[in-house]
Amino acid sequence: MMIAAILVVAAAMPTMAQQETDPQDAVTSLAEEIGDTAGRLLAGAQSVAAGDGTLTVSVGGITYDDSRPRIASLLAATIEDSLVAAAQRMAGTRDIAVRSTQPTDLVLTVRGGGGPSSVLLVVQVVSGDGTILASSRVSAAMADGLAAALAPAPMAASGAAAAAATEAGDDVPDRPENAQPVTPESVLQSLSLEEEGDHDWFVIDVGPIPGDVEGLPALTVYTSGTTDTYIEAFGPDDPQAGIAENDDTNGTNARVSFPVESDGRYWIMVRGFADSSTGTYDLHVVADTLTVDDAEPNNSRETATDLQGRTSPLAATIRPSGDSDWYRIDPASAGIAGDGASADARSVPALRVETQSTLDTTITVYDANGDQLTYNDDGGEGSNARVLVPAGSGPVYVEVRGYGDWVEGDYQLLWGSGEIQRDAWEPDDTRDQAQPLEIGSGRRDYTFSNDSDSDWVSLSVPESSDGGPSTVVIETYGDVDTYMRLTDADGNQIDYSDDDGSGFNARIDAELEPGTYYVELTPLFLSGEERGYSVEARLR
Repeated sequence: MMIAAILVVAAAMPTMAQQETDPQDAVTSLAEEIGDTAGRLLAGAQSVAAGDGTLTVSVGGITYDDSRPRIASLLAATIEDSLVAAAQRMAGTRDIAVRSTQPTDLVLTVRGGGGPSSVLLVVQVVSGDGTILASSRVSAAMADGLAAALAPAPMAASGAAAAAATEAGDDVPDRPENAQPVTPESVLQSLSLEEEGDHDWFVIDVGPIPGDVEGLPALTVYTSGTTDTYIEAFGPDDPQAGIAENDDTNGTNARVSFPVESDGRYWIMVRGFADSSTGTYDLHVVADTLTVDDAEPNNSRETATDLQGRTSPLAATIRPSGDSDWYRIDPASAGIAGDGASADARSVPALRVETQSTLDTTITVYDANGDQLTYNDDGGEGSNARVLVPAGSGPVYVEVRGYGDWVEGDYQLLWGSGEIQRDAWEPDDTRDQAQPLEIGSGRRDYTFSNDSDSDWVSLSVPESSDGGPSTVVIETYGDVDTYMRLTDADGNQIDYSDDDGSGFNARIDAELEPGTYYVELTPLFLSGEERGYSVEARLR
């Protein structure tokens, strides 16, 4: 069974302070935290995925053979090497892969990002069929050192510095300022990534584009050979403006396709996967055209396609890779009651939006002010996304993307009526709405209405028999991957948990003085129709 561990940014919420001011110390600390978490999850997922044998994972060319203490240090070393390089390519996002070109049972992909004040990563171990086997979170304060390390890399000086790019043994310049010119319909053979971290830069000048070209004028650039390559494209006329990237489209070879403008200049950077792969490759550049759907251009909220008057399903395309499709829809225009009325108070009429395709899609929904309402990755069929939005939300904006900037292809967008199932304790979405949970009263059933739902409970901790603190256990049960936060009466976080309970369930054991405390429960991942879980608090 093939397993992938995916670390996904969920939000910015500092829970682990970092005081380092040295950038390398900050990166090392974050890498160690990610490595420890991923190692623990991989070891746990192994027993789920292969109880009849030993799984292996290759990290940086070293094979992990179930010697569990080794995996965290191996991961940390590889992630540390990749973190800064990946971050400097993309301000605001991190997309780091930790993998070997050799066949292994486990593949790790690290995806993440940072905000102005903190970084929060969600770590998930996912099987080849999309089943999430384990998940956790890693968070870090964006201290000065970390912020400096994750800042976009400055452009190198031209002149002598650019000339030095053709240093001994480097067959292609490693700076955009003196990138090697190439033309469409050309093949460059026997190029080489001589050492880890080698970057090969090429520049393409697009000539005048005839007005009668059918489709969207584009370039397709790909590699061939046995080296595990990664391609990034930049432009037009700006070698820092990323427009496309790809890892493995044909085996371990990379391929990007992107639209071009008449007389525009574009840059291509080829590197080894996670900057660690070396070897020879051939580069192919092809003049191409892209077929896009009739809703384009709809790549922003301002240019969103209004679905009023259109019929579901709508044929659409994510193309080129990294394309983002925006839609505007009013639940009322879809025939959904806007007041949220229902015969069952626990069943709320909702707008249902989903994709049908062979792609791995994501859907994010925003309100009219641009604030995110909900997000989903694999809540539909297969790897398709599905969201439910309460009917009373008013007109909303729906963004459809591929999960990963390399995803491209056709999909159908469907929308219509649905229902959000709410439990008997709603509304309990904020600390002020927290419902009391009596310690020792047993399990209480809950339902997450969507991926963004929060359920809050309050606890009244009594004085212990000896007058000291009481040991309180708060635990969830069920098949939903839950995340738990414990705060004091002022909202200060005391502890948090992801998979410390059974399976994907959260559990906190805390020594608490008499008083009132609050617990926030959220889903890390909702797949299909599974929404129910239970929670209890007890003394130990």
